[in-house]
Order: sequence, then C-alpha cells, then structure tokens
Amino acid sequence: PKEQTLLRLLKLTRDHQSFRSSYACLCYHASQAARLKRKAVTCADVEDLLLAVDCEMVATEDDDNALARVCACDAAGKVLMDRLVKPEGKITDARTAITGIESTDLESLDFHLSDAQAELRKLIGPNTVLVGHTFHRDLSALRMDALLVFDISLLYGIQGQPKRRPALAHLVQEVLGRPNFRGVDGGEVHDCVQDVQVTMEIALRRLRDGSEQGAQGAPATVFVTA
Repeated sequence: PKEQTLLRLLKLTRDHQSFRSSYACLCYHASQAARLKRKAVTCADVEDLLLAVDCEMVATEDDDNALARVCACDAAGKVLMDRLVKPEGKITDARTAITGIESTDLESLDFHLSDAQAELRKLIGPNTVLVGHTFHRDLSALRMDALLVFDISLLYGIQGQPKRRPALAHLVQEVLGRPNFRGVDGGEVHDCVQDVQVTMEIALRRLRDGSEQGAQGAPATVFVTA
C-alpha cells in the first residue's frame, strides 16, 4: 500500500548516513525558530499529505544564508505559496546569477522571516510530510524544523559515487527524462516555483514506484547514472 511505502521512505530518509549530520544542526529552539508537531490524522490519499518547499537564500552582514524567497506546492503541482522575503540586515550578496533576485527586489518589502513562517505553517497540517531536495538547507533558512521529512537527495544516489548527493537538475534529467533543466550550459538562474514543482514530481515518482514494488521492496537508494 502507498501508505506503507511513504512510511518506509520517511524512515529511509531518517536512517540515511547523512541525515544526522545534515538535520541535527537545525536549531529549532533558537530565536525566531518554529518546530512543527505531529498528531495522528487520516487522509483519503497519502499524496495529499505531501507539501514540497523550496527556498532561495542571499548573504547578509549577519547571515550567509538568509531567506529571500520561499515557494510551496501540493502533490498536484499547484503553487500554494510564492513569497519574496526581506532579510534582516544589509544584503552583501544577492547571488543574482543563482537566485534571480536583485537586492532592490527586497529592499521595500514588508514581509519578513516571521511572516514567511506563519504563512507556511498555515499550509501544514498535523501530519503533513515536507518534501525537498537537500531540504535541511531550506529548513535552516526558514529557522524551522520538522518531524516528517521526505528528502529526495537522500533517497536517490549516483552510481559509483555512494557519498555524493545528486543535484536537482541531474535528478530531473535522469528520473523525469528532461535534460537541460538549468539550460544547455547548466548556468541558468534558479526558478523557485519550477524547482519546487519538479521536486514534488521526483518524490511522487519514488513513492509510486515504491508502492508498486511493495512496502518492503522499496530500495533504500535508487541510483541514477553519473
């Protein structure tokens, strides 16, 4: 059943050798942090429990990975949140070549980290599974922690390179069959909405394929070609 496969994938995420080093550093008890709690809940389709989240970060005087944009979508790919966020402190590097964000895009905003946290929490139910790629980075920027995490970077691997996490663009090519996700030269700026949607697609592929194999048959890691 798909429910059992999802539970197995959540366990595999937590059991991955890189999970502790990546997620244990999340200081959810720190200032401006928020921890999401779990309660028992039923759902007609486990896919309805999935919420993919992706963030873009900039550097400020006090924070090298300050939240600047956050997007979220459901299992159908519907965008439920797309917000630019004004970081605290002076921006020293907007990383425009990656984020597509200019410092001037953020200067006049009246939407801060606490606002982003509050808006995102409205999308999260008692048993929502948060989906992401190297998701600890997004949670760190959001100053949030979560109990139910489906990190596709921990559930896919690269053949012959077991310690290397596959880039999102590489997974889009190998899992979804779409080359040149970041352009022919791989240098196009990140589209936060597009990133969150393909992350969800890849997660659903893993969930559905695992369901067909049976709960105990879903492998710990699905390896893609280098």
